Amino acid sequence: MLDRPIERRNEIELQAILAIEELADFIIFLIDPFSQLERQLLLLNEIRKNFKRRIVVAINKKDIANDKLIMELKKELREFSPLIISAKDKNDCEFVLKRVLDVNPIT
Repeated sequence: MLDRPIERRNEIELQAILAIEELADFIIFLIDPFSQLERQLLLLNEIRKNFKRRIVVAINKKDIANDKLIMELKKELREFSPLIISAKDKNDCEFVLKRVLDVNPIT
C-alpha cells in the first residue's frame, strides 16, 4: 500500500511505485466493491496525491453487485466519473480501453 512508510514496503510495492513514476502515462484503478472498500478508496486517494497521472476509475462486478451499492460508489467517486463494468464482459473491457484512449490519446 502506498500509505505505508517506504521502509515498510516490500520489493513488489517499490517496483510498482517506480513503474508508475517512470513508465505510466495514466492509471487504471479497478474497484472491487466486495473487498476492503475503504482501503481501496484510501489507496486511490494516495495515488491521486502522489502521482500526477490521469486516472481512469472502473467499478467492477456490476454483474453481481446490487444497484444500491453501485449508486453509492458512483456518488462517492463522482469526481472520477467512474465506469461501471464487469471484467468478465468483453464489451465492458473495450469500454475501459476507449476511456483510456479518450483521456490519453495516441499521437
